[in-house]
Amino acid sequence: MVIKRVYENKYGEEITEKDIEKEFNKIKEQAGKLFNSQLAKSGDTEAELKRKIKQQLAFKKGLETNVEVNQEKIQKIWETFHPEVKVQQIKFKNEEDAKKAKQSLDEGEDFSKLVKEKSIDQKSNSNDGKVTFHSHTSSVPEEVKEASFKLNNKDISDIIPVKNLMTKQTSYYIVKIIQNQEKGDDIEKYSDELKKIAIEKQLADQEFVKQSIS
Repeated sequence: MVIKRVYENKYGEEITEKDIEKEFNKIKEQAGKLFNSQLAKSGDTEAELKRKIKQQLAFKKGLETNVEVNQEKIQKIWETFHPEVKVQQIKFKNEEDAKKAKQSLDEGEDFSKLVKEKSIDQKSNSNDGKVTFHSHTSSVPEEVKEASFKLNNKDISDIIPVKNLMTKQTSYYIVKIIQNQEKGDDIEKYSDELKKIAIEKQLADQEFVKQSIS
């Protein structure tokens, strides 16, 4: 708390109401219908959440003053980079449910219908199961990303098992590709995106964060 207040005092004036509102709307959109209940559960009001967002943005702004992005780092990210794909996903608690759903899809069942009826992922369910991600998106399991990148538009994946290393529990996914794209050879086309990823990687590095605070 003290550190974040220090950063807010130094960098808070650089955070605009537009910045705060953008992040607030992003959180609200991701939570979907669960937003109000999650807000109540945390004990925050919308005003209190926006205050915390301002602190977090000021903290991030301060860390960014220490970020160094060079061509070597960009090139390293490019080697494993895949551009954004957009999918619909269904997440299952057990393999049996996933197999039944996969059979239904193979027989022509509507994917959106199964999202509503079967998926246990409440966040994406509020958006018809739609998720957008690239190769360095941390909120999507690596297994789901790897399977999605290999498919063409409108393809439906096989069942994708994902083991949570913390809980040792396995979830199961099926994805339908809405839009995939080839990376190609033009690194300049993605220069802004690659630079953003390079920055985010450093901001997620706890050793970098400790050094920056020091």
